[in-house]
Amino acid sequence: MRKPFYKASHKAWYVKDANGTDVKLAKGDKKSTESEAMIAWAAMRGTAEPAAPQVTGLTLAELVKEWLSWVGKHKSKATLQSYRKYANKWAGFTGHARVEHPGLSRHAILR
Repeated sequence: MRKPFYKASHKAWYVKDANGTDVKLAKGDKKSTESEAMIAWAAMRGTAEPAAPQVTGLTLAELVKEWLSWVGKHKSKATLQSYRKYANKWAGFTGHARVEHPGLSRHAILR
């Protein structure tokens, strides 16, 4: 079964069933009904809940540090200085949080 998709013209989330027919999962604004649609999709597939997000094991501060290291190797010194100024401020505010995203790997973050 394919992933759900949003039809703006119908203001609803759909998924194609095995026969290729669109099945409505949720109706309403895209952002406010996305989680409802994902839960309905999980129920159709026979799973109790959608898959939990993967945790990369990195905090945001660690991610910023690794990303700035990559920037230093691949971009100009001026670019690194500019990015470092803002990225470190941002990491200081939220750096303790863990990075979570479905299907996200450490390699994907730093490529």
